[in-house]
Amino acid sequence: MGKSFCRSAEAQQVRRTVDISFVEDAAVTDALDGALFEWQEPGVRAWEAITWAILDNPEVGMPVTESGNLRLVEYPGSVDDNEPTVFLLYERTAINRITLVDVKFTQSKYQQAGKA
Repeated sequence: MGKSFCRSAEAQQVRRTVDISFVEDAAVTDALDGALFEWQEPGVRAWEAITWAILDNPEVGMPVTESGNLRLVEYPGSVDDNEPTVFLLYERTAINRITLVDVKFTQSKYQQAGKA
Protein backbone atom coordinates (compact mmCIF):
# COMPACT_ATOMS: atom_id res chain seq x y z
CA MET A 1 0.00 0.00 0.00
CA GLY A 2 0.95 3.62 -0.29
CA LYS A 3 3.17 5.47 2.08
CA SER A 4 1.32 7.33 4.78
CA PHE A 5 2.30 10.84 5.68
CA CYS A 6 0.98 13.77 7.68
CA ARG A 7 -0.83 16.25 5.50
CA SER A 8 -0.90 19.96 6.20
CA ALA A 9 -3.68 21.36 8.36
CA GLU A 10 -5.03 23.16 5.28
CA ALA A 11 -5.18 19.93 3.25
CA GLN A 12 -6.87 18.12 6.13
CA GLN A 13 -9.45 20.90 6.39
CA VAL A 14 -10.22 20.68 2.68
CA ARG A 15 -10.74 16.93 3.04
CA ARG A 16 -13.22 17.46 5.87
CA THR A 17 -15.30 20.10 4.09
CA VAL A 18 -15.49 18.68 0.55
CA ASP A 19 -18.07 16.06 -0.35
CA ILE A 20 -16.50 13.51 -2.66
CA SER A 21 -18.53 11.70 -5.31
CA PHE A 22 -17.69 8.30 -6.73
CA VAL A 23 -18.39 7.52 -10.38
CA GLU A 24 -18.17 3.84 -11.35
CA ASP A 25 -17.07 2.82 -14.82
CA ALA A 26 -19.21 0.00 -16.25
CA ALA A 27 -16.42 -2.54 -15.66
CA VAL A 28 -16.45 -1.72 -11.94
CA THR A 29 -20.23 -2.08 -11.69
CA ASP A 30 -20.13 -5.47 -13.45
CA ALA A 31 -17.23 -6.77 -11.32
CA LEU A 32 -18.88 -5.54 -8.13
CA ASP A 33 -22.18 -7.23 -8.99
CA GLY A 34 -20.35 -10.51 -9.65
CA ALA A 35 -18.31 -10.26 -6.46
CA LEU A 36 -21.32 -9.49 -4.30
CA PHE A 37 -23.10 -12.50 -5.78
CA GLU A 38 -20.09 -14.72 -5.00
CA TRP A 39 -19.05 -13.34 -1.59
CA GLN A 40 -22.32 -11.74 -0.41
CA GLU A 41 -21.96 -9.96 2.97
CA PRO A 42 -18.16 -10.41 3.24
CA GLY A 43 -17.88 -8.87 -0.23
CA VAL A 44 -19.96 -5.90 0.91
CA ARG A 45 -17.67 -5.41 3.92
CA ALA A 46 -14.56 -5.51 1.73
CA TRP A 47 -16.07 -3.04 -0.76
CA GLU A 48 -17.14 -0.66 1.99
CA ALA A 49 -13.70 -0.84 3.61
CA ILE A 50 -11.81 0.01 0.42
CA THR A 51 -14.16 2.82 -0.61
CA TRP A 52 -14.11 4.26 2.91
CA ALA A 53 -10.30 4.29 2.80
CA ILE A 54 -10.40 6.32 -0.42
CA LEU A 55 -12.97 8.74 0.98
CA ASP A 56 -10.89 9.16 4.12
CA ASN A 57 -7.71 9.83 2.14
CA PRO A 58 -8.06 10.23 -1.65
CA GLU A 59 -4.28 9.78 -1.94
CA VAL A 60 -4.26 6.30 -0.41
CA GLY A 61 -2.65 3.55 -2.44
CA MET A 62 0.17 3.60 -4.96
CA PRO A 63 0.32 6.15 -7.77
CA VAL A 64 0.19 4.53 -11.20
CA THR A 65 0.92 7.70 -13.15
CA GLU A 66 3.51 10.38 -12.59
CA SER A 67 0.82 12.94 -11.70
CA GLY A 68 -0.53 10.59 -9.02
CA ASN A 69 -4.12 11.08 -10.15
CA LEU A 70 -4.47 7.41 -11.16
CA ARG A 71 -3.91 5.19 -8.12
CA LEU A 72 -4.14 1.52 -7.12
CA VAL A 73 -5.24 0.48 -3.65
CA GLU A 74 -5.52 -3.01 -2.12
CA TYR A 75 -7.84 -4.24 0.60
CA PRO A 76 -6.34 -7.49 1.93
CA GLY A 77 -9.30 -9.72 2.71
CA SER A 78 -9.40 -12.59 5.16
CA VAL A 79 -9.78 -16.34 4.71
CA ASP A 80 -11.17 -16.60 8.26
CA ASP A 81 -13.94 -14.10 7.43
CA ASN A 82 -14.38 -15.27 3.81
CA GLU A 83 -13.56 -11.71 2.69
CA PRO A 84 -12.08 -11.26 -0.77
CA THR A 85 -8.94 -9.28 -1.45
CA VAL A 86 -9.87 -6.23 -3.52
CA PHE A 87 -7.63 -4.31 -5.91
CA LEU A 88 -9.19 -1.01 -6.99
CA LEU A 89 -7.86 1.33 -9.66
CA TYR A 90 -9.23 4.85 -9.36
CA GLU A 91 -8.62 8.32 -10.70
CA ARG A 92 -9.12 11.60 -8.91
CA THR A 93 -10.64 13.68 -11.69
CA ALA A 94 -11.49 16.72 -9.54
CA ILE A 95 -11.13 17.73 -5.90
CA ASN A 96 -14.61 16.33 -5.23
CA ARG A 97 -14.83 13.53 -7.83
CA ILE A 98 -13.22 10.11 -8.00
CA THR A 99 -13.76 7.76 -10.91
CA LEU A 100 -13.51 4.06 -10.08
CA VAL A 101 -11.80 2.71 -13.19
CA ASP A 102 -11.33 -1.01 -12.56
CA VAL A 103 -11.62 -3.51 -9.73
CA LYS A 104 -10.53 -7.10 -9.16
CA PHE A 105 -11.85 -9.35 -6.40
CA THR A 106 -9.80 -12.45 -5.58
CA GLN A 107 -9.86 -15.14 -2.93
CA SER A 108 -7.74 -13.87 -0.06
CA LYS A 109 -4.44 -15.55 0.67
CA TYR A 110 -4.31 -14.00 4.13
CA GLN A 111 -5.66 -15.88 7.14
CA GLN A 112 -6.85 -12.66 8.81
CA ALA A 113 -7.62 -9.19 7.48
CA GLY A 114 -4.75 -6.73 7.50
CA LYS A 115 -2.24 -9.26 6.09
CA ALA A 116 -1.84 -10.87 9.51
